[in-house]
Amino acid sequence: MAPALPAISISSSYGPESWSDLPEELLRLILLRLSHIEDHLVFSSVCRYWRSFTTSFISTSPTSLFPPLLICPLLRFRHRRRRQLPVSALKLLDPSMPYPNELLLDSCNTSPVEKSILSLNFLSSSHGHLLFLSLRRRQILIVNFITGGQIISPVVPLPVDFDSFFQKNREFDWSTVPRLAQLTAPVSSPNCTLIFLTQSHLLLWKISSTDWSSHPLQVSLPYLLQMVVVNKKIWVLEHGERLSILELPQDLSSKVIFSVERWPVWEWNNGRIFESPRLFECEGEILFVCLNDDGNGPFFLDNHHISTKICRFDISTDRKKVVDFKRLGNRAIFLSAAMNVPGCVCNNPEKWGGKSNCIYYASTGKKKWVEMEVGAYVPEKLFKPGNRSTCSFPFWDFPSILQ
Repeated sequence: MAPALPAISISSSYGPESWSDLPEELLRLILLRLSHIEDHLVFSSVCRYWRSFTTSFISTSPTSLFPPLLICPLLRFRHRRRRQLPVSALKLLDPSMPYPNELLLDSCNTSPVEKSILSLNFLSSSHGHLLFLSLRRRQILIVNFITGGQIISPVVPLPVDFDSFFQKNREFDWSTVPRLAQLTAPVSSPNCTLIFLTQSHLLLWKISSTDWSSHPLQVSLPYLLQMVVVNKKIWVLEHGERLSILELPQDLSSKVIFSVERWPVWEWNNGRIFESPRLFECEGEILFVCLNDDGNGPFFLDNHHISTKICRFDISTDRKKVVDFKRLGNRAIFLSAAMNVPGCVCNNPEKWGGKSNCIYYASTGKKKWVEMEVGAYVPEKLFKPGNRSTCSFPFWDFPSILQ
């Protein structure tokens, strides 16, 4: 019988004792070889040191490294009458992955957000977090769709001067109030503030503070549709394509009445109404995508060609105007089917296999998104989804690790 081999003891001088002891040069080389956001999420989950290094590595130009993820609700239907049941889960699809447009009904890449939360009123998605309103508790839940972590706001104050919404001997009904919500910054930022906009009030809650600040609006906004927050300005689009701008003060706790600048958008287009505008931010500017009718009559006529068009709001002078964008350059736009979620912009999409000067529109059909070049023909019905208060339409957002 052969003699047993002696045990070999490896000294700690040959290498690091733990994963957190790896040198930054080696971690950087590993990250440069990762090509998908899913790989980066797994990498950042190893330990706190790797997570902080990943955050610092991609914080320089996050939208140049990866595309946003598509958060796609998994809907269930009854066999009879095709009645839709509440959303059961959220599927996360990555456009940079092979065959990413196919929705698989397994547990892989499913968001850990609890099913009970998905039944709440869906307000929007902002900085990698889903915003839900609990009508029963009158609180807003800020939920990370990657980790499932929650931040719960204080009780939202009742707008006691909303006389039009009160009925005699009846409680206030939040479900009848048009509302929008957005975060001003990532939740890890010390100045992150949750903005909750109703038709007559602007409610602000600084994350980790104990209470809301309530501010009446100078003008009522009865038909809220979309909201984007950029550089201390709140851009609001209402039904009927009316644009409103609210400017946040330096001291968000000051009890000020917010002034509202409003302009009918169709007056900026030589009297022609923009069709289905979608707001998004691009390098500090507000742009919007709309449908451009090249014909002279109703949309249902065969001689009409409906194409996408990108415009920019110019408010630098008293004479407000819209400036056309011919090409996006080396960028791609990601538009959500959910109207209350702003669009996303990704730079250098060729790095992950995407297309420049292209619009990725989240669809409710068999294909989970449709790719179209800016200015190309598009079916008009593609930009006409409903705007329900439940989380039932697919939408795009960057994970919080990329914020």
